[in-house]
Amino acid sequence: MAAPGYRVSAESLAGVSRDLSGGAGEIMSQLDGLKAKVEGLADDWEGSGKAAFTELYRQLDDSGRKVQEALLGISTMLSNVSGHYDEAETTATNTFRI
Repeated sequence: MAAPGYRVSAESLAGVSRDLSGGAGEIMSQLDGLKAKVEGLADDWEGSGKAAFTELYRQLDDSGRKVQEALLGISTMLSNVSGHYDEAETTATNTFRI
């Protein structure tokens, strides 16, 4: 039984890695901007709803940052795999050089 061939290129892996890294950066920027607005609102807020809202937003912010961290982790993995694919292709090519 033949092993399945690769159907992805190192370039496409590297490209998606860059896209994920860029997306993670955009998410962090958005989260930071929204957090500043929420903190400004909370500074002016008085009443019992403030604590509940602040806690809810903290949970949302934490979740968003976990998504951002996951995207960076996947980006790093894809970048590493891309490098391994490049190395394997170079090794195979050099094997046939005289």
